Amino acid sequence: MESKSETPKTENASKNLLLVPALVLVLSLATWFFFHIESMPLTAPETTVVAGGWFVVLFLCRLLWQRIHPTKR
Repeated sequence: MESKSETPKTENASKNLLLVPALVLVLSLATWFFFHIESMPLTAPETTVVAGGWFVVLFLCRLLWQRIHPTKR
């Protein structure tokens, strides 16, 4: 008898769990790089604010998407 370590639902949940931090990291690095190219490098507190801002933007986008496209249960 074979036991599956992860069901498809669990696998999707773990992918979604890693998606937001990965997107925040990529968008924060892109923002940091933009300001660095413009000769206005961000300090550590400013980078923290940028990362938090991208997290809020992604959270609101996800919330809006879920309201527009509700899942069928």
